Amino acid sequence: MLTGDDLKDDQKIEEIANKSGNDPDQIRQLLSGLELQAMATQPDDNNFAENTNVAPVQGVTALPTEDVMAQQIKLQGGTPGEYSTSQTSLGEVAILTYTLSTQAGEGQGAVIAAPTKNGGWAAITVMTMDASRTQELTETITSTLS
Repeated sequence: MLTGDDLKDDQKIEEIANKSGNDPDQIRQLLSGLELQAMATQPDDNNFAENTNVAPVQGVTALPTEDVMAQQIKLQGGTPGEYSTSQTSLGEVAILTYTLSTQAGEGQGAVIAAPTKNGGWAAITVMTMDASRTQELTETITSTLS
C-alpha cells in the first residue's frame, strides 16, 4: 500500500515501475493525484499485479451518471461496461465496469464513485485480469465503505 509520502521513496517507485512495466517518472505522475494505492505483492499468471487506488474527485456534487463515468473511462483509453448503483453506509455509490488494454492483456476494471464523510466524492478504481475477481473486490470494497 502506498501513500503520497511514498512518492519520495525511489526504491518503492522503482519496484512499482518494474512490476507495471512503466518508467519511474510515469509512476510518480500517476500516483501524484492519488490518496491511496494498493498493489498485489505478487503478479498473477499474466504477470499483472492486481491493484486498487483511491483519488479525490473535484466538482462532483451528486451521484455521477453512466454517461459521465463512461466519458472518464474513454478519456483513459478504456471501454465502458456495465453501470450500476449500490447503497452503502456512506450513501449511494455508482459503479462502472470497464476493460483496458495493458501489457499483460485485457484488464478488467471497475470504478466506484463514492461519497466521502466530509461531503466530497472519491473514485475507487480496481484492476485485475479477471472480471470475476474484479467483481469480487468491488463487492468487498462497497460492502465495507463506512
